[in-house]
Amino acid sequence: MKTLKLIVSIVFMTVFMNTGKLFAGDPSWENDKYQKDNGLIKEDIAAVNFHKGQVQQLKAKLKNENTANNHEAVIMTKRDLAKEKADLRKSKAYLCADKKDLKRDYKLSMRNYREVISKDEANLKKQKAKLNEAITKGNEDAIMTAANKVAYYSNRLKNDQALLTRERTNMNSNFAAIDKQLDKNTIQPAGLKQNETAYTENGKRH
Repeated sequence: MKTLKLIVSIVFMTVFMNTGKLFAGDPSWENDKYQKDNGLIKEDIAAVNFHKGQVQQLKAKLKNENTANNHEAVIMTKRDLAKEKADLRKSKAYLCADKKDLKRDYKLSMRNYREVISKDEANLKKQKAKLNEAITKGNEDAIMTAANKVAYYSNRLKNDQALLTRERTNMNSNFAAIDKQLDKNTIQPAGLKQNETAYTENGKRH
């Protein structure tokens, strides 16, 4: 029995050392899988901040015109202000929708990871049962095979759990960055009018 336990221990040590880096990457989903969502959200934020700035400017202008009793200018500025507020609401709606799409993509990815983890757990349980059976029978070849598979699925399970945790952390960090960017009071976002985005220069989508 001591010999069998020693064999199992040696196999575990060898396999864990060799498989520690087997699953270092993420083979199922690409690193840039959220690039499109984040690109749209970046454009949304630019539009929201642009219209926020326009609203602020028009409010200040309206205040000055009221002080100067310039009734004709007040009427025109109120019209412009109403349009900017409408555009701001529209931009916020696009941003809300795109953020929901991003969250759904993260949720789908995490669900996929959880399904993989469930399979890992089932395989690990199965191989542990085979290992116990092989130890009971004293079959050294079967012990070697089962011990290798137990070590393999143990490593795989730990790795997939780490990937799930990483995905959850990335999601929280991503949304925190989005909220931080929204807090910036940018009057005219750089590149909003120059680069090719999903918006025209007044912040409306094509």
